[in-house]
Amino acid sequence: MIKVQSDESEDLVIIRAFELIKEKQPIICHIDKDLLQYPLKYFNYNTGVVMNLSEEKAKLNLWRQVCTGDSADNIPGLARIGKKKAADAVPDADKAMEQAAALYKEKGMSYDYFVEQYNL
Repeated sequence: MIKVQSDESEDLVIIRAFELIKEKQPIICHIDKDLLQYPLKYFNYNTGVVMNLSEEKAKLNLWRQVCTGDSADNIPGLARIGKKKAADAVPDADKAMEQAAALYKEKGMSYDYFVEQYNL
């Protein structure tokens, strides 16, 4: 098993899912939107919805959340950018990182934090 230094249990869940994916088809049972940044199979036990998340959708979820922020994870995001504006600003998975960076620059905010976080 991979050992990581992390404060968040979802990080360990994702790592374990990717370890298992070669031999099994893991299903992540969750209600945490942070997990929807990885192309895996998910079951939301509050809604009963099962989904196979594509790589494209997972990438869009990640970079849109970079724009909206996440107060639970101490990611401030951009002022006055919600889900709709983030979806409009980051429509293309192949260019999602660049589109998110452009939105940060448009808002006069530093994008360096995210470049460092994701080793880009």
